[in-house]
Order: sequence, then structure tokens, then C-alpha cells
Amino acid sequence: DCMLPSDSGKCLAHFPKFYFNPRTRQCEQFIYGGCGGNKNSFDTLQACENACGQKINNERDLVMAQSICNLRKDSGPCEAYVPSFYYDMSSGQCLPFVYGGCGGNKNRFETMNECKKSCEKGISKKPYGEKKCPKNEEFFSCGTACEPSCENPKPQICKDICKIDVCQCKNGTVRHKGKCIAKEDCPQSTQTF
Repeated sequence: DCMLPSDSGKCLAHFPKFYFNPRTRQCEQFIYGGCGGNKNSFDTLQACENACGQKINNERDLVMAQSICNLRKDSGPCEAYVPSFYYDMSSGQCLPFVYGGCGGNKNRFETMNECKKSCEKGISKKPYGEKKCPKNEEFFSCGTACEPSCENPKPQICKDICKIDVCQCKNGTVRHKGKCIAKEDCPQSTQTF
């Protein structure tokens, strides 16, 4: 319960409450709306500290607190329709949602299976931020769904908007047999540019 994010609930009342913030490892005040919410909600600072103050001390809880799985669902500011999945801390399971195509956060997976593997078994090992990419590749949080290759160096039509959190070829290179190579290094038989 102490690992859940603060949740004001669905109603619009104004009740000062306290919740345990796993990132700061402290109990902090928030405004509760009066209904809904979750169990990380306490009437007093003392009650919060008694319930949660020591729970972050073990390594597993600390990793979970920093996990992408602890982030709230975020569709982002754009209005594309990208069916995705996120881990819901309150229910402890992966759920579907629609991602808008840009912004948002790392608690977003292309498949239910990817979400379950990352979060439902406990802890996501994936840190915040970019992943390491191989030589001649760079990280994109929303990379092109139609990456240039030796066979198709200038893809024209792309039905998908973007690939989430991928390594893709740097400018001046194209994909060939899983690696990024200079355009001029493409085999003659595949060159179309």
C-alpha cells in the first residue's frame, strides 16, 4: 500500500491527508477529494509514518519505488490512437489504454505480455531514461515505424505512427541484416537510391 501513488479520488471535496512518497522516502501531504483513492492515504502524518516509515528500507521496495511500473498511466498530449498497455499499481495488473502517440511516460508497453513480463512479476529492471544502443544507433522514445534500410532507403508510406523506446540507425546509416551501416556500404543488389 505504501508504494501506491497519491490518489485524490474522484470527488471534489478538500480534505488534507498524508501519503508515503516512495521516491523521497517520506510522508507528504496531499488533498483528498472525499471518495475513491487508494490505501496510501492517512489522516495524520504520524499514522503515515507508523504504517510506511520503515517499509522502504529493503532493497526490493526501493527498486519498486523507482520502477517504471510505479508511474501513473499517461496518454500524453497528442491525439493519435495507439492501443497500449500500462501497469496499474492499485490493481496490481496490466491494463489496456490508448496512447496518444507522443509524450507520456515509460509505463507504456506495446503488448500485454511485455507489460506482464516487466511489471507483474514484481520489479521492472528497466531504469528511467534511455537504453544503451549498439554502434551507429541512437535511442528514440518515439522512433519511426518505417526505418530506412538498404532495400528501402526512403520509406514513403507508414501505417504506424512510431515505435516506442527503440534504438534506430543514426542519420547517414541504414539498416541491413539487423545492423546499421553507411548507405554506400549496402550490397549492390539491394541499392535502389
